[in-house]
Amino acid sequence: MPALRLAFFADVHGNLPALEAVAADLRAQAPDAVYHLGDLVNRCPWPREVLALVAAAGWRGIYGNHDYVVARLYTPENRTPFTDRDRFRDLWWTAAALTPAERQWLYDLPDTLRLDLPAAPPLRLIHGMPGNCYWGLYGGASDAELSKQVESVAEAFIVSGHTHRPLDRAVARWQLFNPGSVGMPYNEDPRAQYCLLDLVNTARGPAWQATFRQVDYDHDLLATAFYRGDFAVGMGPLLELNLRTALSGHAYISDFGYWLRDQSPALKADLGEAVREYLARHGPGQWAFELA
Repeated sequence: MPALRLAFFADVHGNLPALEAVAADLRAQAPDAVYHLGDLVNRCPWPREVLALVAAAGWRGIYGNHDYVVARLYTPENRTPFTDRDRFRDLWWTAAALTPAERQWLYDLPDTLRLDLPAAPPLRLIHGMPGNCYWGLYGGASDAELSKQVESVAEAFIVSGHTHRPLDRAVARWQLFNPGSVGMPYNEDPRAQYCLLDLVNTARGPAWQATFRQVDYDHDLLATAFYRGDFAVGMGPLLELNLRTALSGHAYISDFGYWLRDQSPALKADLGEAVREYLARHGPGQWAFELA
């Protein structure tokens, strides 16, 4: 066993069976501490249960963009475009499913954490980019692009989420990690994903070394839950995109969101027709957005 082992997970998106599978695997891997990188809620049917599991386990972490928006929908801080209850009906369903205390718990999450551990290089935790939880550090970006995006970070080791894709990338003076997504991966692998960072000794001194974990879980249970209770009604046309994403490991829901931004007001106003038109044109190999 390494001298120090940390676990990181991100982007659960309310997928309780996936998070429970990760929790079981974590018990076998026995890390010294576990941290989350945000987007605990929204898109899958179990926002309350996911928050309860994280809180009961005492896992520290930060907010993601979905957590940030959901926590503010019923407050004066809500802003357009999220005031549109139909276009963002998944966010509104999630916010309504949570209690005021649970939304406050999300609201109180920090946007970043620095981890200082004995005899180890410090780690900077962010959801997306430094100071921007709505955009991530993509593995397809150039070294110059990534260096520009993280230039404000003093720590040499950065752990982020948001992209739903695992990452282990050395860029200039930084080492960038992303554990991938627990609940809705975008790397064509629908298993629940997270990572371990082990403290190792190198020729240049102590460093963090990543091991990526992929954990099977019951996708049939997930699919059944999507059509149970008020979740299907609440999701409306977005249900199919969210479920396809979780079952396939492809970025249907995010790609649709980017595509919809450029559509006519009439199509934006008819979410069902928008989903049908999107699926007729786009999917694996024919994504609307280059990072899908």
